[in-house]
Amino acid sequence: MILLGKGLRPDIWVSDIYSINLGYLKDIGIKALFFDIDNTLIQYSDHESDDRLDAWLEKVLDEGFGVGFLSNGKDERIFSFAEKVTVKGETLTKHPNFKVTGSARKPLSKGFRKLAGKFNLKKDKVAMVGDQLFTDILGGNWFGCYTILVDPINRDDDHWFVTFKRHFEKPFLKKFKKS
Repeated sequence: MILLGKGLRPDIWVSDIYSINLGYLKDIGIKALFFDIDNTLIQYSDHESDDRLDAWLEKVLDEGFGVGFLSNGKDERIFSFAEKVTVKGETLTKHPNFKVTGSARKPLSKGFRKLAGKFNLKKDKVAMVGDQLFTDILGGNWFGCYTILVDPINRDDDHWFVTFKRHFEKPFLKKFKKS
């Protein structure tokens, strides 16, 4: 069942979010980027953004993309982090093209559908960006959107259960090629 469709295989695999080719995504019709937070945008133990991330998310929005945070974490944690991201001198939460879905229960599709609905977008117009095969990539593939795997920011800073799951990712990652 896991390997139905694209299964665990991402459409692309890059080192980090800053390596994502926004022009290419625009060319293939992507309208919104959904991001996992922990170890994709910031380290698991961090609760703050930084200038580099703020500038990059501002660039994503300036390019006309919607930005969504899709997390298995609670809404409070997600909004608390988003409040600390500054875009054009204001908190990200005030930007009209920013949406959040927490307690998403990835890899199940419900959270993906909910967030896509907030943007009024079909699944083929969305890209999911995350660092975990069994939640972000599998969930995005089951939902039917474009998937982008990024290397975790800091593997040593994972929740214990994520560290456990990463051992099962290794054989699959060996079969995939980084873009």
